[in-house]
Amino acid sequence: MSIQRTATASVCLLFLSLQPPGDAAPAPQPTPPKLLFVLRQREALNFWAAFSPDGKTLATAARDGSVQLWDVATGKSLLSPRGHARNARVVVFSPDGKTLASGGEEGKPGSQDHAIRVWEISSGKSLFTLARPSASPAFLALAFNPDGKTLLSAGSAGIVLWDLQTRKERLVVHVGKRPEPVKVPPPGFDPLKGPVVEGGDCLGPNCVAFTLEGKPLAVSTNSDTLTIRHLATGKKTVIETGLTSTPDCLAFSPDRRTLAAVAYQSVRLWDVASGKEVTRFKYTTQITAVEFSPDGKMLAVASNEPRPTKEAVRLLEVSSGKVLATLTGHTRGICCVAFSPDGKILASAAGDQTVRVWDISGVRK
Repeated sequence: MSIQRTATASVCLLFLSLQPPGDAAPAPQPTPPKLLFVLRQREALNFWAAFSPDGKTLATAARDGSVQLWDVATGKSLLSPRGHARNARVVVFSPDGKTLASGGEEGKPGSQDHAIRVWEISSGKSLFTLARPSASPAFLALAFNPDGKTLLSAGSAGIVLWDLQTRKERLVVHVGKRPEPVKVPPPGFDPLKGPVVEGGDCLGPNCVAFTLEGKPLAVSTNSDTLTIRHLATGKKTVIETGLTSTPDCLAFSPDRRTLAAVAYQSVRLWDVASGKEVTRFKYTTQITAVEFSPDGKMLAVASNEPRPTKEAVRLLEVSSGKVLATLTGHTRGICCVAFSPDGKILASAAGDQTVRVWDISGVRK
């Protein structure tokens, strides 16, 4: 029996070796994106969307103050916490996926009083609220530390690092159009143990992040510079952009080594360490949102298309600038684009009261 098996195996190997190269299996081809579903908000402009760490839940924030959780597999609403009074502008999941932080307006209309709410995902219950002692400005960006113990926020008047155990501020950097006196810390001062006040520029969506080692980063902007602030050390990298207008939106790459900045009709990529421009992509329409894929190899770029065509999201290959796919369907400005953690799904939130969710798993092969 052993001799027969050996002879058979030899014949099989000989047969395989004689197969012509043309009979080899063809390489997989890219497949176009597929629209999975459209989430419709309650007559409200959608400001933001974010995926949970496991990619199973999508959170949205809207102008009417609502914060909503959706099942990514079915598109069905899971929970709709009470939310904020108005203008919920940003949401972000904690690293363990058990809580959600959102920034929005509180109090009576016109009060300009804003707060961060931290929610329990399983019940939709508001666990606690974070707010500045005085009337708090709008929160435009939020980021959890990878260890889940601190939360970094940025708004129209400054950057705050919150201790989520004590629910108090650990670091405050005032950034505004009116420069404030600079308090220079003494040598060896640890900024995580006390407030630091700086004059500066303005802040916007996606302007804060943590490095993979848990070090906080923030970017302030004006018409001709980007200032990358390494908040744990006080180090700053000032980039002379040569722009004539303040960048509208920002995005850090997953490894935090690259910063994408949008200025009207262009996307420019900068090296965070050196401040040097890496590359740029130019368009003929206004860009409204940008985000890196989880592996950093693709960019989602949202733009306002000339009428009567619809708003579009282009998926770009970062290394070449090649457009891999174009997603259309929104009828008003796109405010945010978000990738699922595995990079296979993309969500776009817009002013047409919808969030469109796409399967993009086949655009790269």
